[in-house]
Amino acid sequence: AATGAVSLCKKAPAPPKKAKQPKKAKKEGGAKKAAKAPAPAPAPKKKKEKNPLDLLPKTPLVLDDWKRTYSNSTTDYFKSMVWFWENFEKEGWSIWLQEFNHNDENTTDFIVCNKIEGYVQRTIGIQKYSFGVMQMLDTKEKLGYYTVAGIWLIRGLGIEPMLDVNPESGVYTWSKLDTDDEA
Repeated sequence: AATGAVSLCKKAPAPPKKAKQPKKAKKEGGAKKAAKAPAPAPAPKKKKEKNPLDLLPKTPLVLDDWKRTYSNSTTDYFKSMVWFWENFEKEGWSIWLQEFNHNDENTTDFIVCNKIEGYVQRTIGIQKYSFGVMQMLDTKEKLGYYTVAGIWLIRGLGIEPMLDVNPESGVYTWSKLDTDDEA
């Protein structure tokens, strides 16, 4: 379809002019300026509550050191376990097995992966006090579904910090592992 000749503008349009604000009426006293209203006093800063896990006695296992050791042993994670057991203190840390309660729903691999990623993201409130590895186990051919399980190292002796920070923790069965049992 033809539109005919198109004429282009030869001069750029001027920007719109600002609307003039009406002048304020002078107050009695003329030259005296009105005193500014005092600014409201800032609210006192609330003291940040300490996490109860920060109040636990120090242990030889420094979680950031463990995370670094584990991350840097990408070719052989078993080698990092030597460092772990040398520094682990059962009075200050606990190890938990995590098993998903509704594995029969896990029939599509990418949905299961998204479920695991979502769970890990929601544990951000406890990342200073925990370390976990979650896996999707390929049991689809044998059982008809994928199995989700994880192992978590948590500061303290109870699982409550994880349950408090991540409401989805209730769909998992948590079992405390006996660190004295070498099996």
